[in-house]
Amino acid sequence: MCSDTAYAIIVIADGFSLEIPNVFTPNDDGVNDFFTIKSTGVKEIALQIFNRWGQLMYEFTGAKAAWDGITNNGQKATDGTYFYFIKAIGFDGKEFAKNGPVSLFR
Repeated sequence: MCSDTAYAIIVIADGFSLEIPNVFTPNDDGVNDFFTIKSTGVKEIALQIFNRWGQLMYEFTGAKAAWDGITNNGQKATDGTYFYFIKAIGFDGKEFAKNGPVSLFR
């Protein structure tokens, strides 16, 4: 008769972080097709994408924010520079706001 014991170390990192890309290529090649906000310690993210004329192109609220380059009306957004506005709430209740440009190339 044999017995064995296995252990796993699980590290839960405290803190809050957002990783926001500055370019994406939604051309259906399977690489970098989404403007995806990678996050840790985030309970909810509100994401808005505007074009250079201030028109709202996309809006999302949830735990994992991403944009596939399709506008709210179902059209493919054209190549160019767009502007994101992010409001995030961490599991600790702290709020974070960030905005900046993102380039879309098909």
